[in-house]
Amino acid sequence: MPLTDEKILRLARANLARLAAASEDAGVRHQFAAIDSALHELSLRADTDTEREWYRRGHALAKEGVTMLPPGSENRVGFSALLADVPPDTGSNAYQRELAALMACLRQIVHALVGAPDAASSNYLERVVAWEFELNTRRGGRADAINAAAVATGITQAGLEDYLRKRFPQRANLRVSQFEVLAGGYSKRTIFFTIEDDGGQEELVIRANQPSKNIKIAGADVRHEYPILQMAWKSGQMLPEPLWLEADDTLFGVCFLVCRKAAGRTIGSGHTNQTFQTITPAIKSELVRQMLKIHATPIEAGKDLTALAHWLPHRDLRSTAVASVDFWMQEVRDHDAVVTPTMQRLHDWLLANVPAPAAYQPVFIHGDFGLHNILFEGEKISSILDWEIAKIGDPAEEFIPLFMSLATDYDEDLVREYVAGGGQPVSRFRVTWYVLLIVFRVLQFDLSAQRSFELNENPDMNLFNWLTGTSPVILGNINALIAKAERERAEEASAA
Repeated sequence: MPLTDEKILRLARANLARLAAASEDAGVRHQFAAIDSALHELSLRADTDTEREWYRRGHALAKEGVTMLPPGSENRVGFSALLADVPPDTGSNAYQRELAALMACLRQIVHALVGAPDAASSNYLERVVAWEFELNTRRGGRADAINAAAVATGITQAGLEDYLRKRFPQRANLRVSQFEVLAGGYSKRTIFFTIEDDGGQEELVIRANQPSKNIKIAGADVRHEYPILQMAWKSGQMLPEPLWLEADDTLFGVCFLVCRKAAGRTIGSGHTNQTFQTITPAIKSELVRQMLKIHATPIEAGKDLTALAHWLPHRDLRSTAVASVDFWMQEVRDHDAVVTPTMQRLHDWLLANVPAPAAYQPVFIHGDFGLHNILFEGEKISSILDWEIAKIGDPAEEFIPLFMSLATDYDEDLVREYVAGGGQPVSRFRVTWYVLLIVFRVLQFDLSAQRSFELNENPDMNLFNWLTGTSPVILGNINALIAKAERERAEEASAA
């Protein structure tokens, strides 16, 4: 029997799995998972019959969509050459270029039809999303492939000890006794370390920039995140005390900030929708209390708040919602990434269905207020972590990570208690609209990661995880979420 490409790939992946299982290093295991994702992608591309059939159906969708465009539409021009024939070659670089052209064609058709009110257009848009979802489903979506490895930051234990002795010459016999680089982290790298001197010991945390800018939002840079942490700390929020910012990136190749290590433990996950203990009414009340406290944070005038600059001009929730959609689409453009038909559909639907509570003002929000970022001691919150996407926004957006980590799409008791405590009313439709905005944001991360991987001559292999990790799960819910949002909007309009 010949040694086929498929068999070589299968054997390579099997041996890789054995090596990963034998390793005790979590970072190495994640690196193996990234390589396995790449080999899996190659095996899919080698399946030329399936690739050709999937492309053929997308090609047919594009031809159908062109017929649905208004007569004389400028979108019809130039499509005829693209849609003449299905390319005979698949599983090659030439085929990938043809696929990019087909995606661009479908994106323009979707953009033209999103605002159409008829059932035929709605049905067509759902089928385009389902078609794109099929490709991503084949790619995988393995949970163990989502996490990045614990890779070197340029900050070593010896180098950190030398840095600290120079920064704090008054601390006699200072040394770094523990040093651990954590696995995970898309925009930041995290290091736990302990320093000891003649006066005792301290447990501290480094949050360091990634050498490559996978996310270009301001808060992904510690130089802009640090003032937000200072502001939140001074206003009495529950977060690890920020101690200092090291803005000189010549010392270790990256800028970083240092804060105290937080006490407490997580009681749930926003990624797997699991809770690790019973969520009592007292815990829910504590979550609402801290959320209200965050939303009452005063914005310090004159402070360097670059991370909030995009949001400060918007004075009502409708304006803030539009700005949020524009913000994440601009991220795609900044990465020079290709907008897929599904991304285009989400963008256009979000702008066509912006919630309209212009009477309410935006507030300061954490941005990722889920159980995975909240530490507890007993039934009290001891610390709230990861403030890098804090913004001025709609409280409805703040509830979503919490609802997700509680495995619900809406918790009436939480919202009722929030409003009773002085918070703004938060409707079901607004929450679902912002769920779709978060889906839009995660798809942007995936598209931007793909483009970064394409442009970098020697990329971090872990970036490949984002091409196969999250999209399959998220894409499968988009049609259902849009239908749900439209039902909720209609119900609210009827009840008004």
